[in-house]
Amino acid sequence: MILGAASTACLAEPQDQLTNTNACVECDLSGVHFEGANLLGADLRGANLDDADLRKVTLTASDLRGASLVDADLRGAILGGVNFAEADMRRARFDGAYLTRADFTRAVMHEVSMIDARLDSAVLEGADLSGANLQGVDLYDARLFFSVLSGVRLEGADLSFADVVEAELEEVRTDETTVCPDSEPGPCW
Repeated sequence: MILGAASTACLAEPQDQLTNTNACVECDLSGVHFEGANLLGADLRGANLDDADLRKVTLTASDLRGASLVDADLRGAILGGVNFAEADMRRARFDGAYLTRADFTRAVMHEVSMIDARLDSAVLEGADLSGANLQGVDLYDARLFFSVLSGVRLEGADLSFADVVEAELEEVRTDETTVCPDSEPGPCW
């Protein structure tokens, strides 16, 4: 029996499949080590990337809708335009990551760390960021309406022109170094 390229990819280890085809839909990549990898435009819909080491990875314009990134390490990653809609990212680390225009619609982001990350023009509609650390984050022109920001740390963050309509803002921490959505210095709420 002769197997075509598509059939061979299905039989490969998930890590090899991703490396060879730039796609691994609903694969188990938990604990994978891809530090510094270039996965530009990867299709990782529904993939399990729990505990993955993705530091400094390039995933620009990739599709991670519905993926699980619980406790994943994405510090310093290049993630511009990535679709994280409905992903589970509890306790993931995105410190210093570039997330401009990323889509986090309805993502679960409890206790995520995004210290000094760039999220300008990002979409966080309906995302749950309860307990997240967003100190020093750039949220310029971000869409946060209907998001849950309970207990979020926003000291030193830039929220200029961010849309926070109907967002839950209970116990949000801002200070005089925070730039509020009206472009005035904090504290905001």
